[in-house]
Amino acid sequence: MKVKMLACCEKTILDIETNRASCINIIDSIESKSFPILISSFNVLSIFDKEKGDGDEIFYTLFLNLNDSEILSRSLSVDFSDVSVGVRSLVEINNFVIPVNGDLVIQLIDYSGSLLSSWHIKVERETQSQV
Repeated sequence: MKVKMLACCEKTILDIETNRASCINIIDSIESKSFPILISSFNVLSIFDKEKGDGDEIFYTLFLNLNDSEILSRSLSVDFSDVSVGVRSLVEINNFVIPVNGDLVIQLIDYSGSLLSSWHIKVERETQSQV
């Protein structure tokens, strides 16, 4: 299985008629005046292609790691029984806490432990500008 695309955003729209996906408010950095912070809406959108020799259902794990410490993981699967390219996976994660600033890394890991794809988000403390 090959990851064609991985993105994190606040909201995702999947059009059933066209099979098109739209990411609203892509998240590539997070700034906060104080920590911990509550992230109320966080979507992970992945698009997968089947490779030669892959089965119809492939299992993988989604990890959210902050400064190399796991803060969330979910076991998931991709079903290629109807199509072999462009299979979308949307994971909605609502109301999770980021306790400190640092590097938030979203990883897709296959059943053998190999990294399929990753998305990096810098979590920083807002700097106050002087007037």
